Amino acid sequence: MTAVQHAIRTLITLTPGLGQREINGELERLGMPIATRKDLAAIGGYENAIGVWEPPEEGRACSSSERWARGSTLEAHSHTFRGGGYPAWQAGRNAMLRKWIRMDSTRA
Repeated sequence: MTAVQHAIRTLITLTPGLGQREINGELERLGMPIATRKDLAAIGGYENAIGVWEPPEEGRACSSSERWARGSTLEAHSHTFRGGGYPAWQAGRNAMLRKWIRMDSTRA
């Protein structure tokens, strides 16, 4: 699996409901190359009728409990936006996502 494919897998595990456009926006904010349909298909799963990529449960990057913990961490981080503004908030969010992508890629 490529670095982009690992990132996609983590992103759609953490944030269900992403289509290719949203995934590519996330990848761009992380400073990564955008995903092709081939990258999306390589992680398994399918694109549903409304354009959302759905991995099978066994193809997710982490367990349900870990997804919940990460979601809670992202939610808590969202409350820091007013303190430092967008650049600081995005840098913190990117650091968390990169850490999780690295962790998940070692489990693949």
